[in-house]
Amino acid sequence: MQAIDWLRARPLAAGALAGLGLGIVLGLAMPIRASAPDPAELAAWTDYQAGSLARYDAATFAAARDAGLLGRNMNAAGAAGAAAAASWKLLGIIVDPDPTALVLAEGGKVPAKVRIGEALPDGARVVGMDARALRFERAGCEFERALYSAGDVAVAAGCVQD
Repeated sequence: MQAIDWLRARPLAAGALAGLGLGIVLGLAMPIRASAPDPAELAAWTDYQAGSLARYDAATFAAARDAGLLGRNMNAAGAAGAAAAASWKLLGIIVDPDPTALVLAEGGKVPAKVRIGEALPDGARVVGMDARALRFERAGCEFERALYSAGDVAVAAGCVQD
């Protein structure tokens, strides 16, 4: 009885609820049907074959990735400076349960697992890592290489890349 009294006191709400209920019933009874496409348009459609799509090779992608932003020489971490010729690539970082970096030596086919304190393919020693970057020490200077970056960033101000 309270619901009926509430609806009598609020006729606008009662009308809205009735319309909602009617819409739900009609929507379930008569679902929307998609219109048939025009036969003339169907003849003009073409399927893309795997060979017809433009594909880019790894060298083209690397050139675009390493290109300067608006003419400035920037590495992927956003720091100014030239990207060193890397003898290894950082493929991934596994943070838990034991921090491990997946590194691929230049010309290699199988990635190597490198942990903190171990040596990289170029002889540098890993000093730390987090979910986005690997920190390593080379020639007494500490550098950081982020995932998908074009080069290394010196952590200390006095260090320069070789």
